Amino acid sequence: MPESDCEFFEIILDSLSSGIVAIDREGDVVVFNSTASRILGVPKPEALGKKLLAIVPNARLINVLRTGEPEVSLPDVIESRTVMTNRSPIFRNGKLAGAVANFYDITEMNRISRELDSTKGLVR
Repeated sequence: MPESDCEFFEIILDSLSSGIVAIDREGDVVVFNSTASRILGVPKPEALGKKLLAIVPNARLINVLRTGEPEVSLPDVIESRTVMTNRSPIFRNGKLAGAVANFYDITEMNRISRELDSTKGLVR
């Protein structure tokens, strides 16, 4: 068993195929898993504790922090990748405490879909 609950929680997050980024009320990154690091191209140590906008300048997670409203199943383009993103506010004791995003790369799925569409055109 891992040494601490926090370490085990980090192992769980790093096992996910989705990127996970969470920020506190001030917009500082408090969770940044390995998949987020890979997709965003930012090493985890460079992200944790930093302002989200300093590492991801156009991050829409800040909007969720401002509004307290979730954003569900929105496509985003990051570099040459397309990701599907869900963003949610985090409430603690009824007060907005931060926000979290999970996102996954759908680039390959989109490529396959385009191939299937072009194949359908050949069959007709």
